[in-house]
Amino acid sequence: MMSDMKKKGPKPGCPGGEAHQLHLCRLMELGRMADVDHLTEEANFTCRNCGAYAGIAAGLCNPEPF
Repeated sequence: MMSDMKKKGPKPGCPGGEAHQLHLCRLMELGRMADVDHLTEEANFTCRNCGAYAGIAAGLCNPEPF
């Protein structure tokens, strides 16, 4: 049986699929904190879905520059 964490999928506005596996929210769910730290350096974008910050738009489901 898969854990609830692994069952979570992308939110509205996310392209989903393989791209979602590299988004900040998914990396946090998986506990990949080194990758999270790397993505959050020099943040220039925020996610319209969850409010997370990342340095590159591709690291978020629904990015918006700030």
